[in-house]
Amino acid sequence: MACLCARIGASECKVPRVTPLFWIIKVLATTIGESGADALSQELNGLEWIFLLFFAIALLAQFLAPRYIPVIYWSNVVLVSVVGTLVTDLLTDTLGVTLWATTPVAALVLIAVFALWFRFEGTLAMHSIYTTRREAWYWLTVLATFILGTALGDLLMDAGGLGFYPATILFGCLFVLVLVVDGVPRIMQLKWQVNPVLGFWAAYVLSRPFGASAGDFLSMECSEDFDPAFGCDEDMAGLDLGPGITSAIFGSIIIVLVLFLSVMRIDRMAPEDVQEVRNQFDGEASEVQTIGVSPAPIAQARG
Repeated sequence: MACLCARIGASECKVPRVTPLFWIIKVLATTIGESGADALSQELNGLEWIFLLFFAIALLAQFLAPRYIPVIYWSNVVLVSVVGTLVTDLLTDTLGVTLWATTPVAALVLIAVFALWFRFEGTLAMHSIYTTRREAWYWLTVLATFILGTALGDLLMDAGGLGFYPATILFGCLFVLVLVVDGVPRIMQLKWQVNPVLGFWAAYVLSRPFGASAGDFLSMECSEDFDPAFGCDEDMAGLDLGPGITSAIFGSIIIVLVLFLSVMRIDRMAPEDVQEVRNQFDGEASEVQTIGVSPAPIAQARG
């Protein structure tokens, strides 16, 4: 992903380059989404909906920002992570919808969002987003990925009986595998590469259950579904740091990394590079729309 520009004629990006730090902060944010939602459920006692107000304010600030501002952007990622978890918990814990139903429905919703985005905009390529409407599609997709990732992780950990530690290893390996398959051929400039759109969103979805399972492993003593009469199985056991402490630790790390990015600006794109990417996209739009496998020159447009 090269950048998302706020509107036609904008010369600066609204989101960061996809670098290793991008994925590190993304996973940390998903961990906070899980542990933070648990902490909110304990402290607010049914008033979690108030948190939606903070998310709405942060999202408005993101749309109004003239360029990519690390503090605003990553605040939204953390907040949408928490909201995605709260939505899934509302469906499963409050409304009684099973995870076996929630997960496929969430997957269908994400597919529908992608389909509508493509239907109205003609592409899902990250660097093609230079209007406010496309930025809105982006954040709607991000929310859908968090809901799906939460449901998928909970399904395998709780309903599927996989446990915190095995789930963390499984989703972590899948996440790294996607990054390797997507990134290595591009770095080596091989002839055929995974389409950057497919690679990015696959990694984005998998980062959610990876971070969520890691958050549960760190914050919880045992799975919510275990039988106290038989104790807690080793695979279902966590470190029991508590959701508050876990959120504070990972939140502190995110703050340090975001401040580092704010000062060093290593994840920002120069205006001339933005224009170059947009010009390149204008000439390759029909090719970039294909989701599957694409040649290297097209993948390089991702930046």
